[in-house]
Amino acid sequence: MPREILPDLDFKWRPIRILGTLLVLDTVAFYFLWTHFSEFDRVFYVSTAAFVVITSVGLTLQHLIFTRYRCSRCRTLMYRTAESRAPGQNLVFYCPNCDVEWDTGFSQSSA
Repeated sequence: MPREILPDLDFKWRPIRILGTLLVLDTVAFYFLWTHFSEFDRVFYVSTAAFVVITSVGLTLQHLIFTRYRCSRCRTLMYRTAESRAPGQNLVFYCPNCDVEWDTGFSQSSA
């Protein structure tokens, strides 16, 4: 019996909501960093620390979001399939328990 391929319609919005919120926070931190750059006061140091921490958290979450996935049916943690790592291929995750390939709607860029 062939594998069932199902789209995960919510996956496209999950990274946008999470990473978009972090981008807004990072922009605010960078604004305060930039406006207090010449003063080297407390606001400068706090905004620099916030910028570095938020950027690090955002990059880590981006890596985790696009390399790991929980099955929408059985909640099993899965990793990307080898086929979806090739340039131009859709980002899919295979759940062996449900025998389903979850298509996220994203594709691997060729760059």
